[in-house]
Amino acid sequence: MILEYFISLLSSQSFIDTIIIGVIGGLFLKFSSYLLSLSTEYFYSHKNFTLSGVWISIFDSYALDKGNIEIGYIMQKKESVNFMIQQYNNTNKDISKYKGNGIFRSGELSAIYYPNNKNMIQNGTLLMRISYSLNNKPQLIGFYQEFDHTTDIDKVNIGNGSYILQRINLPFWKTLKMRFNINCFQNYQEVKPYLMAQE
Repeated sequence: MILEYFISLLSSQSFIDTIIIGVIGGLFLKFSSYLLSLSTEYFYSHKNFTLSGVWISIFDSYALDKGNIEIGYIMQKKESVNFMIQQYNNTNKDISKYKGNGIFRSGELSAIYYPNNKNMIQNGTLLMRISYSLNNKPQLIGFYQEFDHTTDIDKVNIGNGSYILQRINLPFWKTLKMRFNINCFQNYQEVKPYLMAQE
């Protein structure tokens, strides 16, 4: 009897309608929340400088990997910052990905980052400040540091020289890929023209 009751309940039109309304309502609330978040960020960015957007950097790591290019997508809500980074190496076809979060206050960014791959040990910190290039474009200048796990001695390595991020504009679909942490480029050679355009 109980089984028949549940079968009849699950197959009834009113139950199906309730499920459909619930799903549509949930999607509507999620979409509304996303729009509210975007509008809040939009109005905040028009009253205050914001880091939100796509940034690019080329640097030599302490591990002597020459010519690493990093593309970062930063999301800022008031002082809170979250970001995703994709690293392209000219000697390695693999794309390394990182996530991080921090605080942007008084023109300075303090943040931590960590690899997407949980089996990869490469946590680090960023300390950067906002600056402007000769053509008045915003850039982040500072340093990164992380533990060197290649030796038996715990040692903190600081990247060779300054670490500089420059804001860039990407096509919408590539920016969307960055937003969801999908590979934005296939390799180092494909991303390099975007870096050269900043020089």
